This record gives sequence, structure tokens and C-alpha cells, in this order.
Amino acid sequence: MFLFQFIRCKFKITPQHKYSIIEAHYIAYIFGTSLDPHQVLFRRGQRKMDREDLGTLFPGNEPSDYIMEMMAYKTAWTQPQLPQTTLWSLPVHFSEIVIGGDVCIERLISLFKLEWLPRPTNLRYIYVQMKEILQYSKEAHLYLMVVDIQNGKIWILDSFATNDAAKERILAVNVVVAALDRVLKDGFPGVNVLGKRPPLADWELEFVLGLPNMGNPYKDKIWVLLWLQMEHYFSLASVSQTQKLVDGVAEKIRLNIGLALVIEYFNELKVDISKLAVEDWEEKRKASAACR
Repeated sequence: MFLFQFIRCKFKITPQHKYSIIEAHYIAYIFGTSLDPHQVLFRRGQRKMDREDLGTLFPGNEPSDYIMEMMAYKTAWTQPQLPQTTLWSLPVHFSEIVIGGDVCIERLISLFKLEWLPRPTNLRYIYVQMKEILQYSKEAHLYLMVVDIQNGKIWILDSFATNDAAKERILAVNVVVAALDRVLKDGFPGVNVLGKRPPLADWELEFVLGLPNMGNPYKDKIWVLLWLQMEHYFSLASVSQTQKLVDGVAEKIRLNIGLALVIEYFNELKVDISKLAVEDWEEKRKASAACR
């Protein structure tokens, strides 16, 4: 039996994607175009996503800001479940507030500490999503700042880096870095994250060269989503491999994000959705057999 004959969605699923039968169940159920678009597939506390929300991951669509936020929140929720907190992942809302300059550090800490900033017992990386409105098109462009505490560097991962934009993005990153210094100092007194090293604001800041210049504002989020998935396995070698990604692989990134949000224990509905996905698959299999 051809594994993917029951998957009816806007993705072109082939055996080359190398998904397991269980993953195929989920893909068919999460992204099925014949199923209720308003069925809630994900819940964590007050946050919810239905099939329509996840549909922004379909090829040709721009992943929603909510998808971007939830991928960062997934990391923020997962870290306290681990023996040590090695990673902070902050949504674009954090950098927008900092750059806007309308909130004092005390207020910033109160807004983000409970849900987004677990106690940094062994912090190695800080990911911050950054957004800029492109002057020529007025489109929003997303890129990623990575504070590499292990190596004492701050990296800018940008799929649409240009010489004209570099200066403004460096200024924006510097503002956010200065705020992070204050968050570490005032939000976690007594926790020495940086050791004997100088404040983050004094660290070398560098664009990662060789990243693919995608040339439009719709694919930047796909690259940021890919980089976010590295989590505490961040390395420049991993980042440099993204130069080789093409459209077919970009589709798999979109699929993997949907799977990551729905089938992991981050999702309070995981068990229920698992059961429903298998039942739906079996119904489609029996209907297909009856038509032969």
C-alpha cells in the first residue's frame, strides 16, 4: 500500500520525505483539507490553534505571527521540564517592546519572566526574533539574533541581509542586547550567567555570512523557524547547511513545524489528537478499499 495515498492536503507528500506511518497519520489529520478548519488541534493553557491557524504553514502562505510566537513558547515551556535551563527563546514581541522604548526594564521583566524566562541555571543561548519593516516595500522582514554565551559571540541570522540594511539591524540588535544585560542582572540577582566575561553589550556582533538571500518577505519566516528548531544544538555548521535548502525542503520545514506543535507533549491535546488521527486514517483506508 502506498503510504501517502490517504493524505489529501496542499503539500506534495512523497516517500522521499521519509515520514513514518504514525507521522503520516498526523499529517493527514492536521493538514487535511476536507476536515473541519475550526477544530482545535493544539492547546497549552489559554493558547489554542485550530486547523485554519496551522493552514498558514501551507506552501505559498506566510506562516502567521502566532505560529512564530508558539514555536518560541514551545521552547520556553520545555526548558523548565529539563534538568537545566540552557536556552531562552523570545518572541518578536520582546524585541519590538525593547526597540520601541516604551517599557522600563522592571516592566519588561514582569511581562516576560513568568512564561518566557525560566531561571538560567546553565544558559548557553538566547534566541530573539527580530522584525524590521523594509523601506522599499513596507513589508515586515524577520531575522534571528542568537546570543552564543558558550563562545562569547552574538550572531545575526538573516536570510535577506543587504548592505543598506546592515547598519539599522546592528543598531536594533545592540538595543536588544543592552536590555538583555539588564534582564539578566535585575531579573536574576545572584545568578552569574556570564562568569567573568564583560556584559553582552561589549561582545562582538557578527552577521553569519553565506546564508541564502531569499529575495522576498514570505520565506524569511521559514528560515527563522528552521533555525529556532536547532534550540540548544545551535552551531555555525548547522546554520551553514541551510544554504543548500531548496523549495522541496522548505515544504518539509513547514510540515515539521506543524508536527512539532501538535504531536509533542507541549500540546495538551496530544493524546486525543493521536487517537483521532489514527481513526481518521482507518476510515479513509476502509473507504478506499471499498471503492476498489
